[in-house]
Amino acid sequence: MKEGAPIPNPIEPEVSVEPQEQVHHNTAIKRVVGIPKDAPVSEEQVIARYARDFEHQPFYGCEIMKTMEQLEIIVDVCNMLPDFLKEYGPEHPIQFKPEQIHIIDAENSSYPEERKEVIRKRFKHTPAIWDAGGQYIAIDNNFIKRTSKIEFAHVLAHELIHGFGFASKHVVGKDAEKNKIKLGDRRIGLEFMVNEEDGGGGKQLQSYFTDVNEAVVEELALRFMRVKSTSIKGLEEDIVERKKELEARQTEFSTQAGAPVIVVDNVIGEQVGSGAEVYTREGGAYKKERRELEKANKELYEKNKDRFNSPGDVFRLFTKSYFSGRVLELARIIEATYGKGAFRKAGRKTKRKPYPSN
Repeated sequence: MKEGAPIPNPIEPEVSVEPQEQVHHNTAIKRVVGIPKDAPVSEEQVIARYARDFEHQPFYGCEIMKTMEQLEIIVDVCNMLPDFLKEYGPEHPIQFKPEQIHIIDAENSSYPEERKEVIRKRFKHTPAIWDAGGQYIAIDNNFIKRTSKIEFAHVLAHELIHGFGFASKHVVGKDAEKNKIKLGDRRIGLEFMVNEEDGGGGKQLQSYFTDVNEAVVEELALRFMRVKSTSIKGLEEDIVERKKELEARQTEFSTQAGAPVIVVDNVIGEQVGSGAEVYTREGGAYKKERRELEKANKELYEKNKDRFNSPGDVFRLFTKSYFSGRVLELARIIEATYGKGAFRKAGRKTKRKPYPSN
């Protein structure tokens, strides 16, 4: 990979692969579609190139060294997450190490201002990035400085789950002279890249099911944190402080008649009030998207009780589709429940103009 790559590009750099390379599958990229028969490389060789990039990560010019506390958290989350996720579908999750996780601090780099601005814009709406093409996770140091270690672990888990998801590429260009092909994203988890008419006679790339994809990933990340946060080294002090904060709120609200605080957990949030007056302060990200997913899980369960034992079974169908890339069963159930064309309509409803998954 070239220096400076931690700012993803929707179109991957040109890929040149020597034909004699051995295949290595420790990569999120499971398929490469559209390689011509006369191309100088095979699908297996391109996947091997991605695996090599994954294993051999450079130290970037905008990157800073991780602290010992951060390394402890990273190692524990990387080690614990695959086992936790077994119930939800990944058959052969890739093995992450600290080297694949980069903490980015553009302001203290020697990059020119123009390049720093690109990084600022990329992190403007997200604290971290999983780049399937570059095979790395980049976390904004500005986010780390203003947040808790618990939230650092949570965001890391979210991005790692993106990395465990199914991903595929497709050929978008070829240079026969240089023995190179250009690749673009085709699938990232449940996301599909689709060319749509732009209304002006041309086409624009859209990412279908982006909201569903993020909802699935965030729900899994929150479930992981609920179960494992107390076992992650380096979080102990923050967990104690979080509990003190919640206890203080409980004392505050207990002075209001009929409004005790019921602590749900130290990640997802809390419930305030009692009886009909209960309302929830949600934790985590993608709240709206997660509520929509929960609604879909319940509806699909209610309409297909002959196939599912609970809404949780429906959720596991989403997660297995996310990790395996096999969405036919999910699509068939959605079509059977809501009518022909419902799967594509759901994709349109949850689409966004694509940028590499975060």
